[in-house]
Amino acid sequence: MSDKLQAHIEKLLASSKRCLTFGGDHFVTLPLLRAHAKHFGPMALVHFDAHTDTYNNGSQFDHGTMFYHAPNEGLIDATHSIQISICTEYDKHNGFTVVDAAYVNDAPLEDIIAQIRSTVGELPVF
Repeated sequence: MSDKLQAHIEKLLASSKRCLTFGGDHFVTLPLLRAHAKHFGPMALVHFDAHTDTYNNGSQFDHGTMFYHAPNEGLIDATHSIQISICTEYDKHNGFTVVDAAYVNDAPLEDIIAQIRSTVGELPVF
């Protein structure tokens, strides 16, 4: 299934279309990232979630490992990526900027947007 999804998105991107995806299981994220990176090169990630999904569960990929695999495959640049509203434990040494939920709950929106902009830089954003 993931190979078919990646191939479909690659065709859309090759025909100058763009994709905006919402919802669904996180399982679909890695094939989407693979297709976009093939078209645009390494990207910055802006990720809103309660979990980092950077876990290495020993599997090829699943709903909790896609942001472990994506930087290792060169799909995203973790040093220019930000994960926002995380409320679980996370590895502080994986390269991602992490803004935890406690901060997000009290911070002005302008501060969060400024942090996103300074982290992402000039890279295309996924």
